[in-house]
Amino acid sequence: MSANMLRFYLILTFLPTVKMYTDLSRSCSFSNDRTNKGMNVNCSHGGFSTVPDNLPLNTTQLYLNNNKIKHLLNNQFVKLTNLKYLNLSSNPISDIHEKAFNNLYQLQVLELNGHNLNYSVQSLPGQVFKPLISLKRLSIRSNVKHTGYIQQLTTMTFGYLIRLQNLSIDSWIIENDLGFSKLHNLQELDLSSIDNTEFKCHLPNITKNTFRFFKSIPISTINLKNCVLHNIDRDAFTPLPSLVNIVLSTAMESSLDFRDLIPALHLFKNKTLKSVKIVDSFPPHWYLHVSGYSLSLHILSHMCIEYLDLSNNQINTVDLSEFLKIPIPRLTKCLKHLDLSGNFITGKITDPIICYFLLPQFVNLEYMDLSNQNIFNMDGNRGFHEIEQQFPIAVPVFLPKKLRYVYVDGLFGRLGTLPIIKFYGGSNMISFNLSYTKLTFSPISKIFGLENLQIVDLSDCNCRYIDQSFFDTFPNLTTLRLSNVNLDNDYLFNIGKRLFQPLKNLQILDLTKNLLSILPVDIFDDLIELKEISLSFNNLVFIPDLSALVNLRNIYLSYNALATIDEQARSTLDKLASGKHPIHLSLFGNTFGCTCESSSLLAWFYETRVDLDGRNYSCIDKMGKKTTTGLITNHYRALRLHCVSSTWLTLAVTGISLLLVALLTSFVFVKNKLKIKLILLRMIGRYIKPRRREEFLYDACIFYADDVYQWVCHTMRAEMELRRGLKLFIRDRDEIPGEDKPVELYNTMNSSWRVVLILTPGFLASEFASTTMSMCLSFITLNTPNRLMLIMDSNMNIPTNIDFFLESVNEENIYRCGTINDGPDDPRFWNNIYHGVTATNNNMDVMQ
Repeated sequence: MSANMLRFYLILTFLPTVKMYTDLSRSCSFSNDRTNKGMNVNCSHGGFSTVPDNLPLNTTQLYLNNNKIKHLLNNQFVKLTNLKYLNLSSNPISDIHEKAFNNLYQLQVLELNGHNLNYSVQSLPGQVFKPLISLKRLSIRSNVKHTGYIQQLTTMTFGYLIRLQNLSIDSWIIENDLGFSKLHNLQELDLSSIDNTEFKCHLPNITKNTFRFFKSIPISTINLKNCVLHNIDRDAFTPLPSLVNIVLSTAMESSLDFRDLIPALHLFKNKTLKSVKIVDSFPPHWYLHVSGYSLSLHILSHMCIEYLDLSNNQINTVDLSEFLKIPIPRLTKCLKHLDLSGNFITGKITDPIICYFLLPQFVNLEYMDLSNQNIFNMDGNRGFHEIEQQFPIAVPVFLPKKLRYVYVDGLFGRLGTLPIIKFYGGSNMISFNLSYTKLTFSPISKIFGLENLQIVDLSDCNCRYIDQSFFDTFPNLTTLRLSNVNLDNDYLFNIGKRLFQPLKNLQILDLTKNLLSILPVDIFDDLIELKEISLSFNNLVFIPDLSALVNLRNIYLSYNALATIDEQARSTLDKLASGKHPIHLSLFGNTFGCTCESSSLLAWFYETRVDLDGRNYSCIDKMGKKTTTGLITNHYRALRLHCVSSTWLTLAVTGISLLLVALLTSFVFVKNKLKIKLILLRMIGRYIKPRRREEFLYDACIFYADDVYQWVCHTMRAEMELRRGLKLFIRDRDEIPGEDKPVELYNTMNSSWRVVLILTPGFLASEFASTTMSMCLSFITLNTPNRLMLIMDSNMNIPTNIDFFLESVNEENIYRCGTINDGPDDPRFWNNIYHGVTATNNNMDVMQ
C-alpha cells in the first residue's frame, strides 16, 4: 500500500513538471553549456511579457532579449543560483524592483541595453545591484537622454559592483556620482555605440572634469568611438593616468576631425600605450574636403605605441620629418602594428632617402596596412620598355626585419608596371597583399628577398604577361590569389604547369574571374598539398584532372560553362571523398543537361558522398526547356522509361535495317554467286585469264535463218571478210554435213571470238531458235561480257517470250537496221559491226 501511494505521489509531482517544460519548449531552445557545466536557455524573440518562472534550475546562460518585459519583479531569478550570463536587452523595461536580482551571486555578465529606465529611484532602486557581487561586465545602454530624475539616485547605485571590470553605459551618466569611485577593479569604460545600434555616445564636450569620478580607478581602456564631439580639452584624460588602450572617433554630427583629437594624447608623451585607435573621424562637411588633410606626428612620435590605427581619416600626406630627428623618436622602437588604410595618401615621395632608410628604423614593426588610398597615383601608365630603361637593375627596398604582414591593396590609381625588386630584411614576411592595385607584370618582373612568404594576393592585377618563373622565388607559398588577373587562356595553357611547379607547399589557389575555358590536364599535378582551389566565374567546360591532389578539401566551380561531368572526373571526386576528410564541391551557376545521356550524372548527384552545394542545379531537359536536376531526379523513373524506350526503338530500327541488308545481300549472292566467286578468286590472285582474239579460230560466227542467207553470204561476207579482213563462220559455207546440231553449235561458238546472232522472224520460227539463244547466253561470262552481238530488223515485232534473252545482252552490242534483205548501204553500220567484233573485253581489263 505504501509503495502505491509513493508511486501516485510521484506521478502527481511529475505531470505538472512535464507540462511546464512542454509549454516552455515551444518558445525557448535548450542546449548544453559546456563552459559553465549547465544549461543554455534561449528565450529571445519569444513574446514573453514577464520572466518565465519554470526555467531549469541548472540554467547558466539565459537569453531573454527582444521580448515584451516591462517590469523585473522581486525574486524572479531567485532559483537560478548558477546563472552566469543574463541578457535582457531590447525589452521595454521601465522599472527594476530592488530584489529582482536576489540570489544571482554567481552572475558575471548582465546585458540591459535598450531599456526604458528613467533613472529614478522607482525605476532603479539604490540597492538593486547589491546581490551581483560576482558581476564582471555590465552593459546598460539606452536612448534616454539627461533625465532630471538621476539626481535621486544614491552614490552607491553602481558602487556595489566591486568586481566589475567592464562597464558600458550611456555617456551622460558618468558625470554623476553614482558610486563609480568604488569600482576599483574596473578596467574598461565603453561609451561608444554598440552593435551598430542607435546607442550613440552623446558627449559633446570632454573636459578635464568629465571623468573625475573615475580618478582613483585604474581604467586601462576607454572607448569613445563614434561620439558626437564638439570639443575635447588637451587635459581631458588627466583623471585616467592608467590608460593604455584608447579608441577615439567622431560621429558625422561632430565639428571635430582627427587633427583635433590627437592633442588630447599629449599627456602620454614618453609613456607606453598598447593601442591608440583614431578612426573614422571625418571633419565637418567632409564631402567638401576631398583632398584630405596632413598628419603631423609631433605628439605621436614621442609616445611608445604598439598598436596605432589611423584608418579612414582623410589623411593625404604624412609629415615624416619627426622620424629623421636625433635622438630617434620612441614610436619607431615600439610600433608593432600600423594601419593607415582608407585614407587619401597620394603616394608621392618628396624625399627618396626617406623611402630607403625610414622603414628599417621601425625595428619591431610586424604589421603595416596602407590599403585603400582613394587618390593614390604612382604614374601607372608606363610601358614595359620604360620600366626596362628606368630600372635596368633590381630596385632595392629595405624593410624592418620583424615585418610579417604588408597590405597595399585597393589603391585608387594604378600602381604601374612591376620592375625587378630586391627586398632586404624581408625574411620574416608572411603575407603580401597587392590586390586591386592594377599592378602590371612584364616578362622581366621579378621579386627577390621574400623567400619565406606564405600568402600572396595579386587579384585584379594584370598578369597577362607574367613570366613562367615568377613564383620560383616564393617556394613557401601556402595561399595564392589570382582572381581577375587577365590570364590569357592560350598563354596559361602553355606555361601553366611550369608557372605553378615551384609551389610545392601551396594549400589555397584562387583563379576566379579569368574567363578560362580550358586548362592543361597536368597543370595542378605538382600542387600535392593543395586543399582548396577556386575556379568559379570562368568558362570551363570540363573539370580539370585533380587525381594527384590527395589533400584537396574544397573545389569551387560555380558559374562556369559545365554541361556535364565526365565519368573520370566523377570517379576522381568519389575517390577523394572516400578519404579521411570530406570534400566540398560547389557547382551552383552551371547549367547541366538532363537528357538520357546524362542520366548517370543525375544519379551521381543523388548518390555521391561528395558534399555538393545543394545538389539541385539548373539543367536543360529533353524538350529543351530549363528545369532543375532536383525536379528531374524526383521523376527519375519517368526519365529512365523514356530513355529505355528510346533505346529499344533505336535497337529495333537498327535490327530491322540489318536484317533487310542481310536479306538483300543474300538475294544478290544467290543470284550472282558465280560472279561473286570469280571476284573473290581474283581478289586473292586466283583468276582465269581470258583468251585473246588471236587464239580463236574465227573472229565471229554468224547464226541466221534461211530467210536472210543471201544477205549473209553475199553482202555481209563481202563487207566483213573481203573489205575488212575478218574471218567468219557462215553456216551454209563452213558447216560440216551430218554433225549433231547442238554439238555443232557449241563447238562453233567455242571457236569464235564473237557470236553474231541475226534476229529475224524466220529465226524465231525455226526449230533451233530456243536452243541457239540458250547456248548463246551460256557464253556470256565475266571473262567475255561482250561476246554476244545481235543484229535486229528494226521493223520486227519482238515477242514477249524472249525478253529474258534481250535483257542479258549489253545494249551497245545490239545493232538495228532497216529491212535486212534490202541490205543497208550505210558504211557506218558495217564499221560499227566491225568495231564491235574487234573490240577488247574492256570491262574485264578494268577488273584485271
